[in-house]
Amino acid sequence: MSEAPLPPCDPELPGLGGTLKLLKNGFAFVDEGTRKHGPVFRTRLFGRPTAVITGPDASTRAVTT
Repeated sequence: MSEAPLPPCDPELPGLGGTLKLLKNGFAFVDEGTRKHGPVFRTRLFGRPTAVITGPDASTRAVTT
């Protein structure tokens, strides 16, 4: 079984990832990630790997792939 490729991400602070940006302004954090990478991207939040999925089309695509 082959694994699906991981969604894109930005280089981030080790351990913190996008946590500080998210806490400062969550809407801007998601908007910036969506503009850069599309409706599905990854980050680290509170030290844990996290996928951010925006919009109904992206959530359907994430489930089916």
